[in-house]
Amino acid sequence: MHADRRSKAYELGVEGFLNFAVENLVNTTHIRCPCVKCGNIRLFGVGIIRDHLYFNGIDQSYKIWIWHGEPWESTTNASRNVEEDEQSRFSFVSEEVGMDDNDLGDIGFDPYDFANVIGDEDQPLYPGSSVLLWTVNDFPAYGNLSGCVVKGYKARPICGDDTPSHRSKNGPKICYIGHRKWLPINHPYQRQRAAFNGKPEYGTPPEPLHGEEVLRIVEDINYIWGSKNGGSVGENDGDRVCWKKKSKFFDLEY
Repeated sequence: MHADRRSKAYELGVEGFLNFAVENLVNTTHIRCPCVKCGNIRLFGVGIIRDHLYFNGIDQSYKIWIWHGEPWESTTNASRNVEEDEQSRFSFVSEEVGMDDNDLGDIGFDPYDFANVIGDEDQPLYPGSSVLLWTVNDFPAYGNLSGCVVKGYKARPICGDDTPSHRSKNGPKICYIGHRKWLPINHPYQRQRAAFNGKPEYGTPPEPLHGEEVLRIVEDINYIWGSKNGGSVGENDGDRVCWKKKSKFFDLEY
């Protein structure tokens, strides 16, 4: 626990702790992380906890070596002694300040429920939500690197100039339709009209372009770098073009 994090002794201690915790897991794959930042509150998998213990170090004040997934019945006598010691310390303080145990009343919530809420924070909201967040967050940078637009009527690179889109009647927003093409064949959503654009969708998704096809499309785009110099030839088309410039990656030596 007090060994140098770079030492073999610390490594063996970490592995011994994780092995013990994993062997006592019941109906879960996550345990509480005892690193300095998590403080035995947040729940993670073994791999993440191993990284935390190496990067952050273990909490030096950490004394209660239970509640890492093992059932209550499997706690050792040593662990129970720790609990009794904590209770004795609490009773001593209560007597000194003249506080009766009954004065505590009902605290109103279960601390284990609170710990579970903290652990749920690190879980995905729904399958694929992490991928969606990454896509939305990195989309502008993706446009800068690839040379395609990331807003307007053609802001779906995989569809290119055939992007199905229209301007919303109730606000200055561009809506992208046609996403039902990626559903399995005979999916019930393909036949629905009112919930989408008033039309059924029986189209097939486009094939992603490979590098040579993209190069042929952008090869003749005359883009003048710098906003003061006028921009690309396609500016007259407003936001109705998919590709605005040739990416510098095409000029690199590979």
